[in-house]
Amino acid sequence: MVFATPCLADGNDTLPSTPNDPFGDKIEIPIKGIKYQRSLNEPIEAYYYNNEYTIEIEFTENIGNIVVVIRNSDGVYMYNEQHNTATENGCTILLPAHTECYSIDITGSNYYGYGNICL
Repeated sequence: MVFATPCLADGNDTLPSTPNDPFGDKIEIPIKGIKYQRSLNEPIEAYYYNNEYTIEIEFTENIGNIVVVIRNSDGVYMYNEQHNTATENGCTILLPAHTECYSIDITGSNYYGYGNICL
């Protein structure tokens, strides 16, 4: 015996659409980090701006000197610079305007963080 179960459609049986970016053209890049000092705040925030092809990294806390490295999927360095979070608010990195995945590594004596973004 074969049983068939009828499925009732309510008119909303399509896949939900991708939600709009709450920041407009700004996409948050999650940075997973290990802080070597106790703090309630995340010391690094990162965003990608669609229309400008840039990554902006904000230093929200003084964690000393850090090195920010961004590589493409082939391992090619797109950015490799040292920053002093005591005197700098952040950095902006211009990326090529094409589809690619990037890895972000942030290292210092008081912090280690990493993230990824695919465009």
